[in-house]
Amino acid sequence: IDYSIRDGTLSTTRDLVVTTTDTTLDAILGAYGVTSEEFIDAESTQYSRTGQVPIFTGGGHVELPFDEWVLRSGLYYAPESTPDEFVAPNNLDFANWNPRLAALYDAGGRVLLGMSADAWLNETRVVTTDSHSELNDPQSGLKQPNGNGTYALTLYRFGMTLVIR
Repeated sequence: IDYSIRDGTLSTTRDLVVTTTDTTLDAILGAYGVTSEEFIDAESTQYSRTGQVPIFTGGGHVELPFDEWVLRSGLYYAPESTPDEFVAPNNLDFANWNPRLAALYDAGGRVLLGMSADAWLNETRVVTTDSHSELNDPQSGLKQPNGNGTYALTLYRFGMTLVIR
C-alpha cells in the first residue's frame, strides 16, 4: 500500500536555446512563441499546478517454491491522481491495473536465472474539462497547452535476470 500527493512544480527557465531542422516542429514552436528572441533571452519562473489529489495504491503477490524454481504472481492497482481539470500533455496519469508473473530458477552453485512479464493496463481517459490554456497568467500554474482529448495507453514489459552470487 502506498500514499502520495504532489500539488505543483516551481521551475525557472534561463538561457533557453531551442533549435530544430524540422519545419513542422519549427512552425509549432513558433506558434507558441518559443522561437522569439524575447522569450529565449528572458528568465522565466513558472508554477505548474499538478492538481494531484491524495491516492492509495495497493496490491499483492503470491510466491510458490517448487524444487529449484520459485514462481510469483501479483496484481496491483493505482487510481488516477490528477483530476480532469489539471490534465495536460506533461501532467497525465491513468488509473491502472498491473498484473505480474515471474519465475526464478536456481541453476545450482552460484547462478540464478529469472524471467518476468507484466502489463500496465491503463483505463482510457476522455478529458473535456481541462483548465490549462496558453492565455492563462504564468503565475496561475495553468499556462500551458490545453489537455482536452482522449488518452489511451497499455504497456507490456518482459525481463530476464542473471544473478551470480
